[in-house]
Amino acid sequence: MSKYKHLGKAGSEEHIDSVMAVVRRSIVSELQKTIDSLKSSLIDVSFDGEQEDI
Repeated sequence: MSKYKHLGKAGSEEHIDSVMAVVRRSIVSELQKTIDSLKSSLIDVSFDGEQEDI
């Protein structure tokens, strides 16, 4: 088994499509990490504000 995936001949339409799919997946992954981080920060801020009022 190889850890690399053959994406087709460089410059071919299939290769370009495959590379763009990898790029899109990495962008979606980064966006999901950012969303999760923002949600976590919002929860931290929300609960910290409630504890100060007590």
